[in-house]
Amino acid sequence: MKLLLTSSGKTNKSIESALLELLGKPFEKANLIFVPTAANAEQGDKSWLVDDMNNFRKMNFASFDIVDISAVSKDVWLPSFNKADVLVFGGGNTYHLLNWIKKSGLEKILPELLKTKV
Repeated sequence: MKLLLTSSGKTNKSIESALLELLGKPFEKANLIFVPTAANAEQGDKSWLVDDMNNFRKMNFASFDIVDISAVSKDVWLPSFNKADVLVFGGGNTYHLLNWIKKSGLEKILPELLKTKV
């Protein structure tokens, strides 16, 4: 299991370098999925979420997908998770995110996904 935990996403070169090392291949040959679900329970301006997504987008992944596990069914989000090399869970309310990880069924498959993904 390869995890990179940050408090503000990709905010500096050392985080980028650590992700690259865990990934084991260039970003240009990897697929990323961004899960913004935790932000759904936050009120007000969410420009910080857009900035977070843009910081990852600027890394030039082969593909960049956004999937809200609270908004679509498992048959919609699962193919994106399977295709991804990097799973990014955006910031926000961790209780809300955990609730949806359980409700969506992701809780049961996440440990298996993390055997091959960052």
